[in-house]
Amino acid sequence: MRRLYRRTRDSVFGGVAGGVADYFGWNIGMVRTIWLILALFSVSGFFWIYIIMWIVLPVGTAKEFDQADEVRELKGQLVSRNSDRTDEIEALKSELDNVEQADAQAQQKAASSNKPDANSTVAEIKNYLDEHDIEYSSRATKADLLNLVK
Repeated sequence: MRRLYRRTRDSVFGGVAGGVADYFGWNIGMVRTIWLILALFSVSGFFWIYIIMWIVLPVGTAKEFDQADEVRELKGQLVSRNSDRTDEIEALKSELDNVEQADAQAQQKAASSNKPDANSTVAEIKNYLDEHDIEYSSRATKADLLNLVK
């Protein structure tokens, strides 16, 4: 069972920040930094909380320190594994995006390469001619436009 204690091993002042870090499984340096910032900007409120905790909290045992260090080390290993998996997932997402982009380009090319025929409307024929930068007269008939397509 976890308990809140003062961590006298590797302590800077009274070991309160180290004990809080052990209790929550956080990085000790991060807790110290947060505590310092809070103490500076809270008009010394957190300073007095620290002093009270220093007086009230019991000193932890070497066994508790070792267990907390082991938990922190295992968390670091899990973070490293998750980071590797995140990199793999990002690579797969990137590859999927590339495939989807290539597929969209192929579909667009296939759609634009479909030449209009006698069953196509004048608007479809004109769109095809515009997409392929083929000039035509605005007065051209459907037959004239189809001749330009060929």
